[in-house]
Amino acid sequence: MKAIYKYTLSPDETTVQLPKGAKLLSAGYQMDGHQVEVRLWALVDTEAPLEAREIFVFGTGQFVPQALVDGLQLLDTVNIHPIGIVLHIFYR
Repeated sequence: MKAIYKYTLSPDETTVQLPKGAKLLSAGYQMDGHQVEVRLWALVDTEAPLEAREIFVFGTGQFVPQALVDGLQLLDTVNIHPIGIVLHIFYR
C-alpha cells in the first residue's frame, strides 16, 4: 500500500531508513513544543523492506566536503523562520 510518511532529520545523521523505492517529496520543519524538528516527507510502499538512504543537511555558509558534492541532488531548502536558519537538504 502507498502512503506519505514523514521522517525526522538530524544534521548529525546521513542515513535514513526508508522503504525501498521511496520517492522523496519535500523537506520542511515542524514545531514539537518549543523545539524545531526538520522533517522529510516521502511517498512509500508500506510493505517494502527498509533500506538506508543518504540524506545530507547543510546550513547556508556551512562547509560541504568536495567528496560529497559529486552526485548530490537538492531535495529542498528549509527556511526556519522562528530561529532564522536556512538549511539545504540533499540526497544521493
